[in-house]
This record gives sequence, structure tokens and C-alpha cells, in this order.
Amino acid sequence: ELEARETPTPAETAPPVTEAAAAPAAAPTEAEPFSFDTVPAYYQTDYPFLPYGNGTIATSGCGMTCLAMAASYVTDRVYPPDMIVWEFGGYGQTNVEQLDYAIGQMQLPCRRNHDWRVTQAALKEGAIAIILVDERSEFTDSAHFILLAGINDQGRYRVIDPFRPNYDKDYLREGFEKGFTESQILAGLEGSWVFRKEDM
Repeated sequence: ELEARETPTPAETAPPVTEAAAAPAAAPTEAEPFSFDTVPAYYQTDYPFLPYGNGTIATSGCGMTCLAMAASYVTDRVYPPDMIVWEFGGYGQTNVEQLDYAIGQMQLPCRRNHDWRVTQAALKEGAIAIILVDERSEFTDSAHFILLAGINDQGRYRVIDPFRPNYDKDYLREGFEKGFTESQILAGLEGSWVFRKEDM
């Protein structure tokens, strides 16, 4: 069973390591539960030296980082990205397969769908969602996972993007500050993973 960590691991600052020395030296330790009132923001770019997929968490770990945020929120325990990758990063051939496997192993209250209307209705009821977008999206030129943390009073969507450099892009800055429109979210949408905290 995956045990939560009391505090997230700080950003890696050491020089690159060899593959043999890449894994964390010790297993995670158990943490006392506490309440997350909002979704915690984790960033894949805080882990530039930890191998994942064909690169590192920083280059390839957007899905696992989004899952870390969702899992921490719905369980009220800290599950930072390196812990999720440590446990589940080696299963499956694609990032989607690894995400599905990790969700199942953690027994998280999640429903995957390809119908935006279903995801939108759940968000309006207080759920959160990981979404996968492709190169048609403003958030990426390839494929990328982001987390939808809710809808504000103006009907805009609060996005937590695990790729920190996106927050510095002029054309995205207003969205991060005031929320993104539905059309911005729908551009390049490939699928959703909806999480309801009350179902945990």
C-alpha cells in the first residue's frame, strides 16, 4: 500500500545522476492525514533530475504530477509527484496507461470519460478533473495533462498546470489569473478523469 508523505519533496538541485543511482534512497514514510480545502499545486519542473519515461519528471511527468495533485486533494494526504512515479511509473506503455493503472491501484474515486458535458456537469457539482489535451491546445504543442480545479463565479475554469513555464507565457497569464474560457479548455481536449472527493 502506498503511504503518504508528510511534506512534499523540495525541488531537486543536485547535478544529473546516473541511471543506477536515480531511484530515491528510501521508501516513503507514513503521514498523518489532514484536510485539503483546495487542490494543492505541484509542478513537474521541480523534479528535473528524477528519471521518468524517456526523460525526467520535469520533461515527461505532467500526468503523474496531475495525479499527485488529485490524489492529495481527495484523500487529504500528501502524495507528491516523485512518490507517484516511484510506485507506478514503470507500469504501462503510455502515460495514459500509467495514469489509469495508478488510479486503480490507489482506489481513487475517478471516472474516465470522453464526453465534455459529463465532465462539465461534475465540475459544477464540485468535482475536479485531469484532462488530456493535444497540440491544438494553447497549453502545449504535443500532448499534455492539466488539472481543472473548479469553476469560478464568472463561469471560467481554474487550471493548475504542472508545467510551471506556462505561467510565464503572456497569452496564458490572464487565464491563470482569472480563469480560462470553455473554448480554451475544449481546444484539443482528448479525455477527462473526474474525481469526486465526497466519494473517497
